[in-house]
Amino acid sequence: MTTVVTICTRRKKTDAVREATAVSLPVGTQSKVGAAWLKRLESLGETAAAEDIYAGRGFAIAREAAEALAGRLFIASAGLGLVPSSRKIPAYGLTVSPSDPDSVANRISGQLDSADWFEAMLKGPYSDTWSKVANAGSGRILLALTNSYAAMIGPSLAALPAATRERLRFFGPSLGEFLPPSLKANVCPHDSRIDTIMPGTKSDLPQRCLLHFAQVVGGRPGNCESDFAKITASLKGVRRPARPVRPRQTDQQILKLINAHVKAGSGMVKTLRAIRHDHGVACEQGRFTRLYRLVAEGVAA
Repeated sequence: MTTVVTICTRRKKTDAVREATAVSLPVGTQSKVGAAWLKRLESLGETAAAEDIYAGRGFAIAREAAEALAGRLFIASAGLGLVPSSRKIPAYGLTVSPSDPDSVANRISGQLDSADWFEAMLKGPYSDTWSKVANAGSGRILLALTNSYAAMIGPSLAALPAATRERLRFFGPSLGEFLPPSLKANVCPHDSRIDTIMPGTKSDLPQRCLLHFAQVVGGRPGNCESDFAKITASLKGVRRPARPVRPRQTDQQILKLINAHVKAGSGMVKTLRAIRHDHGVACEQGRFTRLYRLVAEGVAA
């Protein structure tokens, strides 16, 4: 059975109470903060199945890929570890991204070691282990990751037996720069031509590559060489999309644009589209989401 692994999302369908967020944790060493968080998880009530809590287009695409392959879906989470999509979990807010208000890095004295943090989360009450996921009878393990998640979970994957590592397939831009050397050959050879075949945003690029792999390779047996040859063949003759040249603006300039559209009744998706296409301004989705949230919460106007 194929296993699909995607990353947790900032967007969730249920808001977390303060006790279930990183900001409620004490400040201390990484080991002490990690222990405090794991203890906190044991006291939080379960809210819903993971697949009913995580939101966003990237998560929906990963779910589509898992369904197309009749496979299992897991979520790699900085707060919970490696979570089966059907497992009931609490609504929570914790990330390792230093720019996020829910970043655990802000509670740790010194430098956060994200790989060590994830190793600790794999022992948490809602997590499975990699060895359990890669048990006898399992097939390929397809992982749609951002660069930061590759750096966070890569070391735990590199510790798996060689026979298991051969079944790993990674999807995402420049992942080879962030994965351990023993895993770099397992990065699927997609490039910007995926935007012609399956348009989307930068934030859901790993999941789109994953879905394309599911459609082209499917669940048929194969090694990395044969799998990636099929992907390369499917991209042959596909032209890279033309990239519009958009000027960059400061946060304050973009906040003014967002505020004007919010006052006019536009939602998040419509506002981002207008900023990019009507105003012709470059704005990465993660940056836009952060600024939009400031306007929506009345922090900026």
